[in-house]
Amino acid sequence: MKVLLKARTTKGFLMVYDDRVAIELKFLGSYKANTIMKEQLTGVEIKVVMAAVFMSPGAATVKVFGTGDQKLEAPFVKVAEAKKAEELILNLMKKKSGGASDADELEKLSQLKDKGILTQEEFDQKKKQILGL
Repeated sequence: MKVLLKARTTKGFLMVYDDRVAIELKFLGSYKANTIMKEQLTGVEIKVVMAAVFMSPGAATVKVFGTGDQKLEAPFVKVAEAKKAEELILNLMKKKSGGASDADELEKLSQLKDKGILTQEEFDQKKKQILGL
């Protein structure tokens, strides 16, 4: 269980692992976690509640949905961290459903770039997204 992202929220921390997503709270020696396993993920949504301007990183609410009525809500996450969480969670969902591997996707993107459909800049941006960089 590798930690992919740890983002502070008003409810503790939004944690994205390679096998699950959780809201974790550690307080005065106690530990509480609400978790949705990778296999149970059905969706993710971010809603910006305060735009990032000048010196403020902004804030967003991240909602993670699972099978049945499972839902995690992480309010007041920095906007950049919320977007990263969304990307990572979507990747987890894709991997659980047997989607194309990263290598397959990169190969397809390379072919699109070679055909002139994608620019080098678009290719590099998508490559970073796929590799989680």
